[in-house]
Amino acid sequence: MRSLLSLTCLSLLALILSGCGTPPERRLDSPALRVKSLTPSADTYALQLEFINPNTAPLVVSRSTHTLYLGDTQIGRLDDRTPVGIPPLGGVPHSATLTPKLAAELRAYLAKHPGQLRASVESSLEVTVGDNDTITLKTAGTGLVTP
Repeated sequence: MRSLLSLTCLSLLALILSGCGTPPERRLDSPALRVKSLTPSADTYALQLEFINPNTAPLVVSRSTHTLYLGDTQIGRLDDRTPVGIPPLGGVPHSATLTPKLAAELRAYLAKHPGQLRASVESSLEVTVGDNDTITLKTAGTGLVTP
């Protein structure tokens, strides 16, 4: 009888401890985003951004879509297919070239609003994590620019 009770207690203890070995659920936070500048180049502009990774794992942004605002005015949307690797707990600069149509919209806005402007970007990022798992993360950022 005593050995049966001991066996039951050991089995129960093994069952309880086996649940402790499962890893905690991994949470992935969206990268932060900063608008650094709008730089003229040839007949267009380059939108200079900085991605900041708050996670302890590296992120790879395989594709991103950015909606650019100056002040409270939406200038347009930019689809960027340039991959960006973001180190864990670090930041990385990234440059996205505006399309000719978007550059024309920007020039028209700048003609009416010269000087330093508040730029903001709302972004949708396709991020690859693990073994080619792709998820979409939303982020936004602001900055002062003098084009």
